[in-house]
Amino acid sequence: MIVPAVLAAAEHRRLTGRAIEKGVAVGLEIMCRMSLVSPEAIHKAAFHPTAVLGAPAAAAAVAAALDLPGEKIAHAIAIAGSLASGIIEYLADGSWTKRLHAGSSAQSGIRAAFLAEAGFTGPATVLEGSHGFYKAFAPSKTPNFAPLLEGLGSRWVLETIAFKPMPAAP
Repeated sequence: MIVPAVLAAAEHRRLTGRAIEKGVAVGLEIMCRMSLVSPEAIHKAAFHPTAVLGAPAAAAAVAAALDLPGEKIAHAIAIAGSLASGIIEYLADGSWTKRLHAGSSAQSGIRAAFLAEAGFTGPATVLEGSHGFYKAFAPSKTPNFAPLLEGLGSRWVLETIAFKPMPAAP
């Protein structure tokens, strides 16, 4: 969802290769770090982590590619927090809804970044608030926000990820 969101925004706005690289790096880093806040709790709450983490990460990616200021990137993430979704009931019968999740997250991220760019705002406490992201999507664990922030901007967590060799998910 990160790469397709950034590429779609780049095509629409005629962004440079450097802007694309920046957006992809930011989005992947944010997604990795958000996944460390409440490991396994999103899945335990019956949500697909790709779906719910993908929306704010794609929003951060697109906002960074657009070179939005930090405040607008924060609003993009907050807006995407409200757009995030994706239940895992597809596990019950093998239905196809899982395949929608990455695309829906990319779409939500693009929408959130463009809205933030235009001045639309989202809640400053979207992640940690009493009605926030982790309370809604990972209620079984107390979130630990340290992995989200520690070393941000100086240490890259995304270096630990691997890409699937082909776009397939059962």
